[in-house]
Amino acid sequence: MRKTVLLSLITLLFLSSCTDVYRDFQSISGMRWFQKDKKNFDVKIKENGNYDLIFSMRYPTGFQYKNVDIKISRVSPDGKTIFKEFKIKVRDENGYYIGSAAGDLWDLEQIFSKGEKLENGNYKYTIEHISKIEPLMNVMDIGLIIRHSEK
Repeated sequence: MRKTVLLSLITLLFLSSCTDVYRDFQSISGMRWFQKDKKNFDVKIKENGNYDLIFSMRYPTGFQYKNVDIKISRVSPDGKTIFKEFKIKVRDENGYYIGSAAGDLWDLEQIFSKGEKLENGNYKYTIEHISKIEPLMNVMDIGLIIRHSEK
């Protein structure tokens, strides 16, 4: 049974990653995410178009927060920097975790910008948490996923 579930998850991950333009994850040391521990992602966009930008986080069952406040900055190929703040919902209104589970691990993917127009070039994204709680406990990985938008 476990092998079937694991094989299904691997297949699903592979199929979903086929449409990704960019996908990268970075581990959080000791599962304690400090505000000073900013995660940087260098992205090469090869063609002009509209893209969905997705924040991803892996956490274990027992994650104690309903939301995670994050700030994402982007440096575009022309050197312009923009900052946006987001409240990432980790639990729904009934207290249930949001995301896909594999055993005791949860993978959350939340679009933070849909249909964003990006041009060919190199971008740098930085993700940091700006929650009042320091450090955020039980955060395993932070990721950035970029997909062609269906918009």
